[in-house]
Amino acid sequence: MKRILFFIVLFLTFNGVGIFAQTDSVRVRMQTSNGASISVDGDLSSTNILTKLLPIGMHEVVVTYGPNYSRTYHIDITKDGKTDFEFLVEGKLSLNSTPNNSEVIIDGLPMGKTPININILGRHNVQVLGNKDLYHPYYTTLEILPEQVLEHNAILHKRPPKLYGFVLGNYMLSANAPGIMAGLGRKFGGYIKYNIGVNGAPCYENFETYNSNLYSEYYKKKPKYVGINAGLMLHVLPYLFAYAGSGYGEYTHGVYEHDSEIKYDVYHTKGAELDFGVMFKYKALLLQAGYTRILAKGQSGTFGDFNIGIGVTIHKEKKR
Repeated sequence: MKRILFFIVLFLTFNGVGIFAQTDSVRVRMQTSNGASISVDGDLSSTNILTKLLPIGMHEVVVTYGPNYSRTYHIDITKDGKTDFEFLVEGKLSLNSTPNNSEVIIDGLPMGKTPININILGRHNVQVLGNKDLYHPYYTTLEILPEQVLEHNAILHKRPPKLYGFVLGNYMLSANAPGIMAGLGRKFGGYIKYNIGVNGAPCYENFETYNSNLYSEYYKKKPKYVGINAGLMLHVLPYLFAYAGSGYGEYTHGVYEHDSEIKYDVYHTKGAELDFGVMFKYKALLLQAGYTRILAKGQSGTFGDFNIGIGVTIHKEKKR
């Protein structure tokens, strides 16, 4: 009987201590920002959230972020007081873009449009999206430290113009030489141009026969101009293309007077030539103006001529 009474007294004693302990302690939940750690009275949590039974009274809470940031708070725990505490550690990202009004996505979550200010902490993947038909997406990784205001400007790069092909008729003014010019490209491109004169210069050649001192003559026509050029193109303005290239050209012209009788003779200028100009685009219409010059000297000097053209463009979106 005495043994039973002993165990009853012992149970009531420990139960009373537990009840007393509960009445003198409060379960408290403390939270800080993701990436930071929190401790209370030296007890460190493994996450950014710490839930602990704390005695009534004052307690020290320490929030740390990385090796260089630490901040101490003091909380007063009362029986019927506050039990949920937030100790947020934040920085601020001030994000602008060129162009503005671009969509901002951080770690896969839409955040709004630029310009925008975001309270955020830590290292994050940032994506800025403009008009997808005009600009490439912008990607970067930014780290915002506690109490830092990080200003960042995202510059979106323009996409190259649509894929284009073109063909146009070309005409050399003084040489009276029509031709064709064709090319293909985007921001950069290439072209080829071919011209041939329709009114050739008549010429004669003579030779001495082996059997007599007589000279024989025969006439033939050569094209006044013939040339082929190829080169590169550059889209410099929304409606303007520039081109430059080189190739080979031959120009035939001249007259020869002998014994008061006008006879035609051959005057040649031929060799490498330089070709350059511009093309103006309006919708599908293309206007061209350029200059071509043979670099080598012939019997009567060098040759250069202006040329013009008109044609059409063909557009096609490039698969991305």
